[in-house]
Amino acid sequence: MNNKVFFGVALALLFLIGLATFFVGRIPHVASLIGTNNLVVLALAEEKIRLQVAISQGCASSWLRESFLPEPAIALAPGARHAHPGLQQDLDGLTAQLDSSVVLIFGKHSLGTGFFISPDLIVTNRHVVDAEAGGSLWVTNRVMKKIMEAKLVTKSPSSNIMQADFAVLRLDTPVPATTALTIVKDPVRLSSVVAAGYPGVVVRTDAGLKNLLNGNSGQAPETVLTIGEVSVVQPQANGIKLVIHTAEISPGNSGGPLVDQCGQVVGVNTFVMEADHANSKILYSLSAETLQDFLTNHGIPFKTTAEPCHRRPEKRA
Repeated sequence: MNNKVFFGVALALLFLIGLATFFVGRIPHVASLIGTNNLVVLALAEEKIRLQVAISQGCASSWLRESFLPEPAIALAPGARHAHPGLQQDLDGLTAQLDSSVVLIFGKHSLGTGFFISPDLIVTNRHVVDAEAGGSLWVTNRVMKKIMEAKLVTKSPSSNIMQADFAVLRLDTPVPATTALTIVKDPVRLSSVVAAGYPGVVVRTDAGLKNLLNGNSGQAPETVLTIGEVSVVQPQANGIKLVIHTAEISPGNSGGPLVDQCGQVVGVNTFVMEADHANSKILYSLSAETLQDFLTNHGIPFKTTAEPCHRRPEKRA
């Protein structure tokens, strides 16, 4: 480093230290705010002496070099990411898992999302089923490569907001290529989550949906994934729990999973509420434990685990 740079920076620090020493010793309210006036003045004086010694050594001063030289930059190959090893593999694995486990549910009057809990059983919201009013429901995704009819197995007593709003569908033929998601305990605040589904405002521009509507049963829109964090888990007086989060959802996401970094279900995306007097909205999922209670009460088996998730997917700008 150039000696002139050292001297310029060091002299500026000496000036500031001297100025601080002067004011601390002479302005009562400054001293009272700091607390122990004498100790502060002594510390400043010692720092001044150390800086004077460093200036006399110039570029040979190791203290000055450590204080003012920037940390060496890390050279990255073109297109490389500064990330932990295995991070991209985790992200790719999570994406592939959700592509195979999350399905588009549609009918003459309905559009929603669901997810496999076994090769032939799918969880969704009751209000997705009710929208079809007894008509046929169909499911598909890009991994299935075909459209299959789904029959209602059971549903919750109500689809009202702030109530348990679940339905289970069954396929006549199991789909081995799909991934059954594991349902775990409720998430903690600020934990990272991913919402997976088929929001209508997004998938309507997907060429896969256009091809599907034109009769190509081997086509399907791509699963839409959004990353966010859990804001709070709220128990309600009726026994259900709501997971409020920031992973963007909109109409069409209903019935889709909210998953942790390992692709384990921590909630079922169900409704959105506009915030009063603010240009924002609150995103709600029914909690995983509320879903577990529903499935258990109806004798429907599901996968679960107490193993904690340690994966950390990458957040892209």
